[in-house]
Amino acid sequence: MVFLLGEPTFAQDVPPGGAVFKQRCGTCHVSGKASAMGPDLAGVFGRKAGTLPGFTYSSAMRDSQRVWNEMELDAFIQNPQKAMKGTKMFAPGIGDAKIRSDLINYLQIIE
Repeated sequence: MVFLLGEPTFAQDVPPGGAVFKQRCGTCHVSGKASAMGPDLAGVFGRKAGTLPGFTYSSAMRDSQRVWNEMELDAFIQNPQKAMKGTKMFAPGIGDAKIRSDLINYLQIIE
């Protein structure tokens, strides 16, 4: 019998935003692969909103000319409908600034 064991993963190894992403965003968004519910968020920083191939965006998102950076993501994550009227994202926003900051930091590192 052969057992293959990888490196152990400890809770402290997961960035705080990773847990937030999994809990609050992971139902619709993924990192590194396509999803029918929401676009892939890997590499979202610096990307023009509504341009990732393979996902059907709202016209509000496609036409926004927005480029995702820390400030834009913070406003959008806090209140998607207020930040971009007409977006298809109907998830409730995240009011807690620390949680948003952790999530944004995580979005900066996923590929």
